[in-house]
Amino acid sequence: MVDLDTERPHSIADALSEEDTYDIIEEFILKNLLLFSLRKGFFKAAHSVLLLFHQFSCHVPSLAQWCLIATRDPPTKSSQSILQAQISWLDSLIAITESFIQSMDQPFCSFREPMVDYLTKARRSIIHLHLEAFSESGDMAVFLQELNRHFPADSTDPATRQYRLKFAQLLMSKTRTQRYLDERWLPHRSSTLSDLTDLAWKVAQQFPDVLLDKIGTNEWSDVDVILRHLNTAMSLCLREYFRGRSECTEQDILEFAHFADTQSLPSQLF
Repeated sequence: MVDLDTERPHSIADALSEEDTYDIIEEFILKNLLLFSLRKGFFKAAHSVLLLFHQFSCHVPSLAQWCLIATRDPPTKSSQSILQAQISWLDSLIAITESFIQSMDQPFCSFREPMVDYLTKARRSIIHLHLEAFSESGDMAVFLQELNRHFPADSTDPATRQYRLKFAQLLMSKTRTQRYLDERWLPHRSSTLSDLTDLAWKVAQQFPDVLLDKIGTNEWSDVDVILRHLNTAMSLCLREYFRGRSECTEQDILEFAHFADTQSLPSQLF
């Protein structure tokens, strides 16, 4: 016999207020929009969705935040010189990328290979930026410090040792350094830094499918039911906005983000 006086065990849902539940659902919708935008390369739309995260005080997934930063073009305007701004920008990305790689466990293994590839190319790029700075300042101590940081002297990796030898030979002659910069680095500088953006997108392409991937498929009817039961302003707007559509374009997400940002969600949807 069931003892009706026995207190029922509390679930997580019991501990959540209606407001908490509503916020969790809105954050879930925003994450769907953000991950879909990044994976599709809709970077303008992704930044519009990012503004909604801030507006609704939602947490941005850390790896998605890395992708947002890494897929931006290198800075070209700064209170610093452009060169120093780009060094600082890339130095920060390298540090964050190293931290991600070290913390990745098995469920995130699909992200590891493209992130390692990004890190390798980023280190090569930043040491060339430091060589460029050295050619202007003549401060060899700073350059050697950075060389040892990104390509350690005690490394047994053949590629690292080869890179150290290459730069040691360049540093033997100021003329040789400048010729290398003029002929090998500077003509390809812009495209090399842009390549890092493409590599960051390869990381973003590892994000899993989300609700928006079901648009135009037979599975959208199931998503439609889910969105209706979630019953928040954003879920209902998403449901109506994509009803009967065959795909989700960047313009669609930009328009949706604009509706939510200006709180101009059509009242007739609800």
